[in-house]
Amino acid sequence: INDMVSYYIKADMALSALRDARMTSHYQIQDGVYCTEYDNSIKVYVNYTDSTVTVNGVIVEAKDCITIS
Repeated sequence: INDMVSYYIKADMALSALRDARMTSHYQIQDGVYCTEYDNSIKVYVNYTDSTVTVNGVIVEAKDCITIS
């Protein structure tokens, strides 16, 4: 249960600003790394790979995502 709570908190922190946002673009940056852009100028980078990557100066850990506003 503690793991589930941790995942929920992380997802809420990453996505709460997107509740009323509309997706404007979604594209692959490199193998296993994607960016989704929203109409409120927020970008979400998702890294499905086993390695940390740097995208436009932003570090995205392996198997993780980061929200940029």
